[in-house]
Amino acid sequence: MKVKICGMKHAQNIQDLSALAIDFMGFIFYPNSKRCVENESLSISIKRLNPVIQKVGVFVNQPVEYVLKTCQLLQLQYTQLHGNETPNVLEQIKKAKIGTIKVFSPTQEFQWKDVEPFISGSDYFLFDTPTILYGGSGQQFDWNLLSNYPYNVPFFLSGGIGPDDIKSISKLSFPQLAGIDVNSGVEIEPALKDISKVKAILKQVRNEHI
Repeated sequence: MKVKICGMKHAQNIQDLSALAIDFMGFIFYPNSKRCVENESLSISIKRLNPVIQKVGVFVNQPVEYVLKTCQLLQLQYTQLHGNETPNVLEQIKKAKIGTIKVFSPTQEFQWKDVEPFISGSDYFLFDTPTILYGGSGQQFDWNLLSNYPYNVPFFLSGGIGPDDIKSISKLSFPQLAGIDVNSGVEIEPALKDISKVKAILKQVRNEHI
C-alpha cells in the first residue's frame, strides 16, 4: 500500500515529512487552493527532499506547457490532474516521460465509461470526494461506489483520510487499490501536516500490510 501525502507547502514541514517512509509527496499549483505553492520557495525544499520520495505536481485545468515547465523546473516525477483535462493532455505529459495521475470524483450518477478514454494516458487514477474546490474538502465519499471498478489501472483512494480510517480501508476488497492519498485528514491547518498523525498512518499501513 503506497502512502501519498499531498498539499505540502512549508519548508520545515516538508523536511520533517521527508524523513518518514512515505512514497509520494504532492505539491499543489492550483492558485485558488489554500495549499498553493510558489516555484521559487519550493525549489530549495525539493533539493533537500529524500530522493526515494516521488514528487507530484497537482494541477487544475492549466495549460500543458505550464504543467511541463513546472515539472521540469522542480524535477517532479508525476502530475496529478484534478480538472477537465482531456485524454490528449495526459498523452502529451506521458510523452515527456512524466507520470500521470488522473482524478475523478465518484457520485451515484458516475459512469465508468467516462473514465475509459483516460486509461492509456494514466499511470494511476485517484478517486476523491466531489467539491467545487477540486479536493481538500476533508470529506469522504461512499467508497462502495468503487466496488465495481472495471479497469486494470491502479488507483489511489482520497478524501478526508486520517489515522482512524486505516482499519476500514484495510477491509476493502479492491484489487486495484494501490495506495491512499492523505491531505486534510492529518493537518493542523491548511498545508501544515501533523507529523505524529502521518506516523500513525504509516505504522498501521506498514504493520497491517493493506
